[in-house]
Amino acid sequence: MLDLPIAIFTAMFLTGWIPFIFSVVLAVVLILSIASEEFGIGVVAFIIYMGLMAIFTPANPFVWMWHNPLELIGGMVLYLVIGAIYSTAKYWSFLKQVVNIVHSLKIQYIETYNVGIAATEEMPENQKDGWQRYLRDNLTGKIYTRYFNGLKASQNKGLITGWIAFWPFSAIGLFIADPLRELINSIYNHLIGIYDKMYTNVISSKINVKDIYK
Repeated sequence: MLDLPIAIFTAMFLTGWIPFIFSVVLAVVLILSIASEEFGIGVVAFIIYMGLMAIFTPANPFVWMWHNPLELIGGMVLYLVIGAIYSTAKYWSFLKQVVNIVHSLKIQYIETYNVGIAATEEMPENQKDGWQRYLRDNLTGKIYTRYFNGLKASQNKGLITGWIAFWPFSAIGLFIADPLRELINSIYNHLIGIYDKMYTNVISSKINVKDIYK
């Protein structure tokens, strides 16, 4: 079964400069589009790539599929099984990312408005509207959309099917980019005290810190 991915990799990257360039461009487009969850762009890019490979290179994917239907079906089944397994890890990460941010905001809200509950307890009825407004004011971008669209799997069919369909490129974000981002944020948070001291010392040596706008 390993022969098929090896053959595909060889056809994409090791059969000449033209297929290599096409394949690198495809990989970059897929990584960026899947990271931003623009799965439609990924589908269009893949179709264009297949057409370009068929027209300009000897590695014609349509000819190969025509002559190797059983290998194609077997490969697709294996690919989708791996994607389905991967999607469970991605969905867990999806939930954790949103819930961690909402948890932090809920603690801030409770402390700001002196709501006598723990973060895991239900918001009192007289605070629910204010809490939702607080979330709308403080959640941004992808997290805002995810939270207010709903977090259940049934409410995220498009996302989950996209993760399954493009799992190798989604996995780059989950297992490489996300941990790297967390590491960089951790380093920054540990150094913030040093940065603040540098800010105060450098500015105070020439002017008053309060002279700085913002």
